[in-house]
Amino acid sequence: MQDGPFSILFVSPEAPGTSTLALKQWGGDIWNAGNTLEGLNILKNLLPDIAILDTALPSSGWEELAAMIKGREPDIPVILTGMTPNQQDLMTGMRAGADLFLELPLSGEQLEQEIFPLARRAAQIRSNRLRHSTAAAILDATPAPMLITDGNTVDYMNRPMMELADLNAQLTPRSCSEVEQAIPLVRLHAVDDQSTFTKWISVVMETPDCEHLVSVGGKKSCDRTFLLRTTPLAGLRNRHSLSFTDVTSIENEKRMYHRLATTDPLTGVCNRRKFMDELDTEISRAARYGNPLSLIMIDIDNFKNVNDTMGHQAGDVALVELACLLKDNIRSMDLLARYGGEEFALIIPETDLEGANCVASKLCSIVDSTQFAIVPDMTCSLGVSSFSKDDSVHSLIERADQALYKAKHLGKNQACKLEPVCNPAPTKVI
Repeated sequence: MQDGPFSILFVSPEAPGTSTLALKQWGGDIWNAGNTLEGLNILKNLLPDIAILDTALPSSGWEELAAMIKGREPDIPVILTGMTPNQQDLMTGMRAGADLFLELPLSGEQLEQEIFPLARRAAQIRSNRLRHSTAAAILDATPAPMLITDGNTVDYMNRPMMELADLNAQLTPRSCSEVEQAIPLVRLHAVDDQSTFTKWISVVMETPDCEHLVSVGGKKSCDRTFLLRTTPLAGLRNRHSLSFTDVTSIENEKRMYHRLATTDPLTGVCNRRKFMDELDTEISRAARYGNPLSLIMIDIDNFKNVNDTMGHQAGDVALVELACLLKDNIRSMDLLARYGGEEFALIIPETDLEGANCVASKLCSIVDSTQFAIVPDMTCSLGVSSFSKDDSVHSLIERADQALYKAKHLGKNQACKLEPVCNPAPTKVI
């Protein structure tokens, strides 16, 4: 903050005298102007810390000077001076934005007690404004979106955050619910699939200095993934800064590698590794909650003949066609995987043995009635098993395979089920 000396513009038609000497003694640079035009010319190139205008000037003149100064920098004190003012001068001065009226001649005491406190306060305001504008400029130049909030009101958004929120004008303090209209959808990973702006703001503020993964979708912008960090702001009660680091490309790569690691490259369905992981998860869930769970193993009939007579490329096309047909005829909650070669596996949660057998019979019929491009008369055999409390991943698959072999042995192009083996309780010998 500036404590002085202050630059002073003194506009008076009177010759320099006592007032000018006082200003030179207590002030810094003194810019004297004898009339309105000279004052306007000075203001074209310079802006003083204090402006002192003599009411001996024509009223339209000092009004114009005051308006010009206040228009460029509203916080600069404008002091009117003169002999004892009349009511009209005071009213005109107030309308022009004057801060104070002092009688001539000016004294050092008046400067110290009346004028300089105004100048110090104005300098403090300008310093704060400069500091804030500098901070805002730095934050705007930062590529990471940032905002400041107390959880109810958003006090500030930098330019990248404004662009993310599809907002055009600089944000003034507004409620989080208003901002929510611009950012309608946010997914806070590991907390909620979908949550509103207001909801996830409160969640992340409860865990300061922690990082969260969020996906943000604006009204116009595509969904992007960010690493979000919230930091309490020292000296600002309940205020937190939220910074967003764009990790969309990293997350996309992670998803791509995960997809490559869990997807069969030929058919696009899950691969065996993914199937084994999911089956283990579903068995744990079924064992814990007592929900039914079934498994169907699917094998193309006489597939070796297709490869031997038509070539492996034709066999690949047949596999792709079958995978697409099966995917189109199962529920979204079911999981289809290529188990190996011409064999597929289908996990059916919340379905008992009889229900799964009906599904298998339906799929068998659909495949049989479909005219495929490469192998028009392609058929499948299917084996069905259902989870029992003593089952493991291995035993459930083994039983479905046994049912599949049974379907093959009975003539193929059909579905067979195999009941769980119930081990009898040991007989007590007396």
